[in-house]
Amino acid sequence: MKTTILLAATIGCLLQAQAQSPAQLAKEKMKAQSAWLNNFLQRQSEASVQKPTGIAHRVIATTTYTENGLVDDSTAYRYSGSRGSKFNYNDAHGYRRSFQDDQGPTMPAQSPTSMPDSIRYTSEGFTRFEVASYRPDNKISQTTSHFEDQASRQVNAYNAQEYRVLSYSLESNDNGSHYDTLRKRTFSYNNTFTRVLTDSIFDNTGSAYRLYGTYRYYYNSNDKLDSIVSYGNPLSPTLRVGKMAFYYYPAGELMKMTMEDFSIPDVSVNAIDSMGYTPGISYTTFHSSLIKLTQTGMPDDIFGFTWINYPGTSGLPDSAQLHDYDPTTSSMRLKDVGVYRYTSFGEPDSLLVYRAGEHAPRRSIKHYYETYESTVSIKPIATSGDFSVYPNPFDKSITIDWKGKQGEQAAVCLTDITGREVLRASLKLNIGSNRLNLPRLNPGHYLLLIRDAAGKTWSSKLVKQ
Repeated sequence: MKTTILLAATIGCLLQAQAQSPAQLAKEKMKAQSAWLNNFLQRQSEASVQKPTGIAHRVIATTTYTENGLVDDSTAYRYSGSRGSKFNYNDAHGYRRSFQDDQGPTMPAQSPTSMPDSIRYTSEGFTRFEVASYRPDNKISQTTSHFEDQASRQVNAYNAQEYRVLSYSLESNDNGSHYDTLRKRTFSYNNTFTRVLTDSIFDNTGSAYRLYGTYRYYYNSNDKLDSIVSYGNPLSPTLRVGKMAFYYYPAGELMKMTMEDFSIPDVSVNAIDSMGYTPGISYTTFHSSLIKLTQTGMPDDIFGFTWINYPGTSGLPDSAQLHDYDPTTSSMRLKDVGVYRYTSFGEPDSLLVYRAGEHAPRRSIKHYYETYESTVSIKPIATSGDFSVYPNPFDKSITIDWKGKQGEQAAVCLTDITGREVLRASLKLNIGSNRLNLPRLNPGHYLLLIRDAAGKTWSSKLVKQ
């Protein structure tokens, strides 16, 4: 599976227009639009999709298996400190597979605390390795990507108000021994730094930078993004070449995004992305994309997809459907069905993908987790007035000294440090001592999670002798 490109690369791909057919170029721009849109949607919902609230896990690996059990691609994540990971229900894989998704201009001041320090992505016989370095405020200062004998690097600069104002793109043909500056991007803001006004790209000519293209941002009366107009092509940096427009529901969620592209001679590209939401669900439950390509003297080419998430009783998706555009019937037809599975803590465990009408999955995407220290989500035992646990270290059993409501019915779960569940039990907690016998466990560190019927959670770190 190939990495999606950025919307910003839409300007860059004009350089290759002569080598690509209009349909190929339109599909590349569709990928760029989709990558930008997924990033935009995740930023809208990421505050409420991190699961669970009482314990902190982060994904350390994602592996995709084919129907014959072979590994199709895999991604490994490494972290330091208290950064975690967040799942995006608007994307088929869920976890970001490249740092490039964090380099978009829409929110340059964002601190990407959900991103790791490095990502290793292996697919179809090749390996890409990406590393990021962070400032003390968790903003990315630099990213480096290695692929075969090539390497690329992006370096970000921030102003005194800690907003990103400049990014340099560098590339190397000897895997990092020597870098050449390829281009730079500059960002401008309004006086209060509440709006991005322009995002400009400059090519390095060897002796100076030449303006290649600019995005200009416009906002509506509610201070939401109204449109982005792009200018620039190899002939003129001031030529208007495209426009993205945004429409919202009364509650503020994104309803529709349209894209017009005028950069290819005698060809027009029009795209419409429509979004729908289920009441009480923060993520997008419906996303339809339709691209129409019109060429002079040639028939129209239409392609697109519809992705539908079906929420379960927990509010998380039980399943999803992917429909592809069928030009013979001028409608969407069901292609794949996805079934979500979750860990005992509510994180996505896997997504099984079935072809329409088939009973065996053609692909399964599996996620693996580790437990980590988070000052926000892990409540130390010393600050919990509702219970204490002893002995710690423990041997064959523990005692929960409960100080909460009498006869509280609670779910008790014990995991090892990798997040693997080793015990799950339903326990009626009486005020005072409640003994819990444990299975045979290896020595090491464990996490105890207690969740009451109302969903309130407590956790405690334990050590097995």
